[in-house]
Amino acid sequence: MKTANHIEVKNATDALRLAMTAERAAKLLSEGYTFSYEGCDAVAVCKPGRLAASYIINIHTGECDCPDFQNPQHKDFCKHTLCWAEIESERQMWEAICAEEEARAAREF
Repeated sequence: MKTANHIEVKNATDALRLAMTAERAAKLLSEGYTFSYEGCDAVAVCKPGRLAASYIINIHTGECDCPDFQNPQHKDFCKHTLCWAEIESERQMWEAICAEEEARAAREF
């Protein structure tokens, strides 16, 4: 999946768009958005108070079907993909910490 580490910023306009979108992305979870796997290929993005997915992120391509991502001038990221990338990064970090702790505990046993 494309993450914030792979976004190419070519000029000040791109940098401003990325900064503003990242700021909006950081607020999604506190606003009540939920992200959940839909099978093995997608993540459902649900707006607050909704049970059905509002948008879908393809985890292989990093594409979201929201209007911002579908804008022909963008097609590289949106607040949903940035938020999901942060969620995944944190999940991977905790998995690594748990694996290290389990390995340490196994060595001490």
